[in-house]
Order: sequence, then C-alpha cells, then structure tokens
Amino acid sequence: MVWYFVHSKIKLADPLASTGSIETTAKKEADQDYSKAKEAYKDKDYKKEFEYYKKLADMGDARGYNGLGAMYSNGDGVGQDQEIAFQYFQKAIDMGNAKAYANLGNMYENGDYVRQNYSKALEYYHKAADMGEAWGYFNLALMYDTGHGVPKNYQKALEYYQNATDTKDDSVRSLAYNNLGVMYEYEKGVTKDYSQAFQYYKKATEMGNATASNNLANLYKYGRGTVKDEKMAREYYEKACDMGYKKACKPTLWKQITDFLSENWKILIVFIVLIGYFVEWFSGKLNTAIKK
Repeated sequence: MVWYFVHSKIKLADPLASTGSIETTAKKEADQDYSKAKEAYKDKDYKKEFEYYKKLADMGDARGYNGLGAMYSNGDGVGQDQEIAFQYFQKAIDMGNAKAYANLGNMYENGDYVRQNYSKALEYYHKAADMGEAWGYFNLALMYDTGHGVPKNYQKALEYYQNATDTKDDSVRSLAYNNLGVMYEYEKGVTKDYSQAFQYYKKATEMGNATASNNLANLYKYGRGTVKDEKMAREYYEKACDMGYKKACKPTLWKQITDFLSENWKILIVFIVLIGYFVEWFSGKLNTAIKK
C-alpha cells in the first residue's frame, strides 16, 4: 500500500477525522482486492487469486483467511491440504466470517480432516445462515432434502432453499432455484406442479445453471408445465452442454433408442401383441400345412 502525505498549513480540527479517512481508504482497497480475487477465481487464475487472498490475510481481513482456506480445501492452484484449510477457516471464524462458518460446517459434514460430525455441521450452517450467508441456507436445505446426517424433512428443505434464493449470491441462488424446481417436478413435500418447476428452472438457467437448463429442456421435450416444443428442448440441451453438463450433449445411439422406447412404450406394447398374434396365426397355418 502506498501512502501519500500532503503538507499543509491548515490545522486539522479533529485528528480522528484523518484516522477515519485512512480506515475508509484501507477498506476500499481491501474490497477491491476481494473483488479481484473473485474475478481471478472465475478466470481460473489461481496464482492471482492466491496473491489477493494472501494480501487480504496479511492485512488481517477475514475474507482473506476464508479465501485461502477454500483454495487449500479444493486444491485450487495449491497442494490440497485440509489441515491448512481448517486452520484458515478457524481464523476467519474467530473474526466472525459467515462464509467460513459454512465452509467449516462442510468439513464436519463430510469428515474432511476432522471427524465427521453432523451436529457440528448443522451448528455451523445455522450460524452462517443466521448471519445471512447463502451457503449456510443452501447446505441446511441440502441436508434436509437428502437426509444426509438428519431425518429427511422436505418442509425445512423448501424453507431453506427459499431463504437461499432471497440472498444476493447468484451462484447459490441458481442452485437453490434448480432444487426448488426438482421438488415441484417430483412432488417432494409439495403438490406436483410442472408449471412451478418450469419457472424455477427458467430462473436458474438465466443465472447460468447448466443442470437447470437440462431440466428445462426435459420439460419442453415432454410438454410438462409448458407447450411441447422440440426446438426449444434442443436449444436448452445445447445450452446445458455448452455450460459443461455432459449428459445434455448429443446423445449416443443407445440413449436415442432408450428415449424412443420410453416415449413410445404404448405403441411398442401394441406392436408386440400384434407380433404375438401373427406368430400364433402363422404357426397354426404351418401346422396345418405339415399335416396335409
């Protein structure tokens, strides 16, 4: 950080005012570094990401500690080391960082470095959620949705997914919207409602969620919650594929066959029955000819 001192004959009326100005400048710089770190992550420039988070950590900024913890936990640009990740998350938590609570909760849920402890995971997720952290809400929803470490409770899952959509973190909001769509499509704690599922998938897709784009394509393909539209289905399958959802890419011959059979099973049954009648009739004729 570069400091510029301006000499002046004017006396400061309040010495604390200059301190406040310095603090404001430092905060602005820290905020900028945090934004740059997140951009570097999106660009997969892990070297730059590490530099910005390290700079923040050296300044005593909890976001830096949490960011470094996430990098070591995921092995992004550094050797994966859950012990170091845990230590960084703990430092961030000591400073009241909400994201660090969610990340440490994740370590306890999955047993990364620490002994698996669902109660601890819930505790940390709740603390994160109480501070308005999107990942806190989403991870709580996921635990109740899947019954991972807790009894399944779709009502709680629905509530926490909804809370996650009300946050400002679009990456988490898109995941929550997609999962809400799944709940309405597959009648998980709610009345089956394809139209509602369609709306949630559409919102998630607009936020760049590949899975939601694939799910939206399925609804267009089968005319659920919307008018059946093969062209729109193909468009959303292509979007999902472009965003990295491999299952949405051009289907294999086997996939095309299984899709055809699943869509035309009634016709197939009629065809099999007719084949049976024909075989029976032909066998009868053949036996008659042999006897003659």
